[in-house]
Amino acid sequence: MANWAKRARKALAGELAPGEEVVAAALLQPDGTMGATIARGTGGAIGAAIHRRTAPADLPTADSGLAATLGATVFYGVLTQHRFLVMDQAAMSGRPKGMRAVLRRADIVGFDVKQESLADRVVITFADGTQRRLEAPGRAAREFADALFPGR
Repeated sequence: MANWAKRARKALAGELAPGEEVVAAALLQPDGTMGATIARGTGGAIGAAIHRRTAPADLPTADSGLAATLGATVFYGVLTQHRFLVMDQAAMSGRPKGMRAVLRRADIVGFDVKQESLADRVVITFADGTQRRLEAPGRAAREFADALFPGR
């Protein structure tokens, strides 16, 4: 399994404030991405069935507020002691690159994770009331939620 936090630390070397450290990181992608990818690879009736089963029922558009800062493509969510950093993913290497957005940790009031077979489903709720539904491969989203809201 990929170590997203290690990749983020390497990409952010020299860019964090003195004493600031990466606490957690997760690769996050638009809800339904994993199912659509598998369905395309499988093809035919089986692929169509996989896509119907894994596609989100109601994918909300996050085109306003803080939710809009995440963008519509795959990204790295990086958590430090004080900030939530949104980094782009390099097309060839898949590693984090470039900062897409910088939010305060307090801007995230909810980070709900539901474990599913292909990828964990994630709903991020922001302080302004906007939400964004995403998915994350592996355990990274659960670890991110634990780091963001310890003891929950």
